[in-house]
Amino acid sequence: MNGFLKQSTAINVRLGPFVDAAVGDVVEAGLAIAQADIRLSKAGGVFAQTHNAAGAPYEEHGYYVVPLDTTDTGTVGMLIVAVDEAGARPVRNDYCVLPANVFDSLMGTDYLDINVVQHLGAAAAPRAGDAFTRIGAPVGASISADIVALPTDADVLAQAASALTTYTVPTLAQMNAAHALLATAASMVAPLATLVKLLTAIELDGAVWRLTANALENVSPAIMAGTSTYTDTVLIGAVPIPDAIVSLYSDLACHILVATGISDALGAVTVRVNPGTYYRCTTKTPYSFPQPVVVVVV
Repeated sequence: MNGFLKQSTAINVRLGPFVDAAVGDVVEAGLAIAQADIRLSKAGGVFAQTHNAAGAPYEEHGYYVVPLDTTDTGTVGMLIVAVDEAGARPVRNDYCVLPANVFDSLMGTDYLDINVVQHLGAAAAPRAGDAFTRIGAPVGASISADIVALPTDADVLAQAASALTTYTVPTLAQMNAAHALLATAASMVAPLATLVKLLTAIELDGAVWRLTANALENVSPAIMAGTSTYTDTVLIGAVPIPDAIVSLYSDLACHILVATGISDALGAVTVRVNPGTYYRCTTKTPYSFPQPVVVVVV
């Protein structure tokens, strides 16, 4: 094949070399190639003379210039250009005529046009405009309708103004109450930390949890600190209750823990605290004790 041609586009092609019919190495430079001598076969069709009436003038080295007009290149497919002139051996060129978009995409900077004819083996459904199926479309008919329905700057500002209008600013009393609640929560952090340390100071002695010598080594000095000794006996009626947890708090709500002890086999418990008034709470399952009980340590 001699190359590609652009559909319905005039072009001059070189046909040759024409050599003497008897002596194959002698160039024929004086042939009078007329319109009727230039035969074309378009896309496998029968030969016919070229549409261009100019004929084919000689150029050089046995080559003649064959002008093809827009009619000659108007059919997509194979194009055979042939000349059988008296006195010379016959010459033919084969070309492939391509649609303009395909030719410009291959030879230039154009892009191939792609159209969906089938989808999954079936004819593709026609689409008009932007009427595509959309998920969660706010309006309905088209993408352009969705864009029109988008809120404007004014809509957004109006919604913000409405939200600010309905917002209720907390009063001073509400702010003070919230602050007091945070202060109460903060005051519980230290007692909770002390309780955690106390729980790490008890260990299982046989089948009973007791404060043993080894466990007391882990007790925080803050728990054991104090200049006075508070001693009590845990009783239900006259019966001593061992392994009861006795805790002293500095507040009536029993939030701020000061000291904790565990009663021994005789129900006795001793803790060290500074002199002052405390609130005692006693717990052991399944017993119920009156609490809080006010105690004064001197």
